[in-house]
Amino acid sequence: RPFGVGFNDINQIDVSNVPNRLRRVSNTVFVELRARIEGVLPPSEVKNIRKQLNLTQKQASKVFGGGANAFQKYESGETVPSVGMSLLIKLVGDHADYLESLPLMREQFYKMPFERPIADIKDVSF
Repeated sequence: RPFGVGFNDINQIDVSNVPNRLRRVSNTVFVELRARIEGVLPPSEVKNIRKQLNLTQKQASKVFGGGANAFQKYESGETVPSVGMSLLIKLVGDHADYLESLPLMREQFYKMPFERPIADIKDVSF
């Protein structure tokens, strides 16, 4: 525990005397570190991949899912993408030709018949 502060205590640190510019820089570093610890894409990587795919944040949110403002939140560090979303973004980033398949795949998935209601599924193991 460096500085006597644990990972979950980070929001309890008094930063009222820290200049705004320094707070923004330290928050960016913190979010990038948190993403790496949690094993998900950090904001800078999400943004780089989105731009590499020539998508706006709104377009990326629509194609990948996650809500209307998902990519704005991922890139600002307001929230981190899930491991699954991170893997999907990375996969499509590495194979841009998959991009055009995502909407069709999602449409087909939602049309799939289920043998039993999802509410009855208690444990899913892989």
